[in-house]
Amino acid sequence: DVAKHHRLRQKNHLRKNLLVTAIELLCKRTSEEMTTSSQPRSKLSSSGADYPGSLNTST
Repeated sequence: DVAKHHRLRQKNHLRKNLLVTAIELLCKRTSEEMTTSSQPRSKLSSSGADYPGSLNTST
């Protein structure tokens, strides 16, 4: 019973992570479209590179 509950929580956590990732991707895309004219793409991609890393350390 406890194992089933734990598995359910894990699945919920996974779904939440997917949702967060989707939202971040959406935000990144919007900010990219907004800053494409004013900011060079290389700076944007370099700042986005440490994003997944910091996300992994928090979990």
